Amino acid sequence: LQEASKVIPIAADRLQWDFIVVEDNFSAPLPPSIEPENAIPQKTVLFIGVPREIVDAYREVFSLAGLTLVALDIESMSLGRALLSLAETKSWLDALEDEARRKASTMIIDSGARTTTISIFDRNQILVMSVNIPIAGERFTEAIQEKLGVSAKEAEELKRKFGFDGPKGEGRVFSVLQAEFQKILEELKPIIQYYERKRGERFERVILAGGLLYIINFL
Repeated sequence: LQEASKVIPIAADRLQWDFIVVEDNFSAPLPPSIEPENAIPQKTVLFIGVPREIVDAYREVFSLAGLTLVALDIESMSLGRALLSLAETKSWLDALEDEARRKASTMIIDSGARTTTISIFDRNQILVMSVNIPIAGERFTEAIQEKLGVSAKEAEELKRKFGFDGPKGEGRVFSVLQAEFQKILEELKPIIQYYERKRGERFERVILAGGLLYIINFL
């Protein structure tokens, strides 16, 4: 918990947390000053922390419904279980001919209404990093409203009608959405660089999910 508090911006007494050991006797690269026989065995631990008030709210809902709450899971892990199993179908593996690429790390980008969640799974399909970026569908609508001077309802309609289709609407909506999406990419770059430097693994596949996929010409 002491180490986790260095990277989780929530006080420990306000945190509901748990952890699992995902890799035992992990051998990290040794500095030149340490001989291999003196190396201390390490464990890779997945630590998950959630604001306690969120967990308490779910407990209250289940209690009012007369149900027993057995466990809660974070969206990144449940989404990974669903999508990574689909990614391992024969048609997908046919596209990845060599075993090294089949075992590569995977990034899932889930962009919904309020946030875009970047979840990174290693070659063993273990969640090793999850980052929330506060830019998604609602922010796209707000940006259109601000830049084009229209109402929130009109902005949402323009987003759905024109999306990322440059030629449509004289490219006005496209320009706004492109600028907002560029902000997501700017947040994404250091995440990729950190992971690849820290883990020594590269990404061979990215899975897209969420409402962002429904915006015209996003892909």
